[in-house]
Amino acid sequence: KKPNVYYIVPDGYPNAEALKAIFNLDATDFYEHLKLSRFTIYPSTFSNYTYTLASISSVLGMDHHYYRGSIGNFEFLNARKFIVSEQSPVVKIFRNNGYQVHYVHEDQFLFLSGCFVDSCWPMAFWGELNDILVPPSLKSIPLLARVNEAITARRVSKDDEQSRSEFMQRVLEHIDLMSEQYMPHFTYIHAINPSHSFPSEQTSEQLASFRKDYFKQIQIANDEMLSMVSHILTRDPSALIIVNADHGAWGYGNTHYSKKEILESVS
Repeated sequence: KKPNVYYIVPDGYPNAEALKAIFNLDATDFYEHLKLSRFTIYPSTFSNYTYTLASISSVLGMDHHYYRGSIGNFEFLNARKFIVSEQSPVVKIFRNNGYQVHYVHEDQFLFLSGCFVDSCWPMAFWGELNDILVPPSLKSIPLLARVNEAITARRVSKDDEQSRSEFMQRVLEHIDLMSEQYMPHFTYIHAINPSHSFPSEQTSEQLASFRKDYFKQIQIANDEMLSMVSHILTRDPSALIIVNADHGAWGYGNTHYSKKEILESVS
């Protein structure tokens, strides 16, 4: 038997120890709900990298990047194409075993270079052609700038309840559809909550503001993940579900996290 596989990634969700130590948030109830659904919990794990493209391309590549980040490419070359295509070993293995591969995300961040699996939502049809076909001089014209903004990928506002509702509706509809298919499928679901601090230098006040709002974002992320898990198990009880965040939540901007002394302080 080939069970359907769901890989759920809440963006910027720390492990239980970090939630307690840094944000004073107790994730016990959330983990207990997962245990009741027969999840195996790994509370003290860390991501290998601090941002989505490096972390997810490492997971799907089943390997470390090692030196590659040191050559000046913060966003690894062709990382998006690697993640959203059968170039990655994980996707290749699923494809070789007769699976369809679907990506359901909250925004178009990983699809800016195109979609090279069976299904991506939302699809960034504009993609890299935007930079090739529309010169900067035209992008600066107010009317064209508004049009460009409307059709290029955008980061969904955490306060935009309608957008979040549409995302959740899409996820649940996808689960319904896939549970009725004969062919097995691998579905990667990426949600932007609870998210993380802005990835550039931040003042202590800005980080304090992020910290203050983070409890709300964790609660939203927990509710959404439990809703997804419950719906999957109701519609597709033999499915394999993996919940795995891509990186931690905050502190990007208040220190240079690649310095030797910073890495040595991580336990």
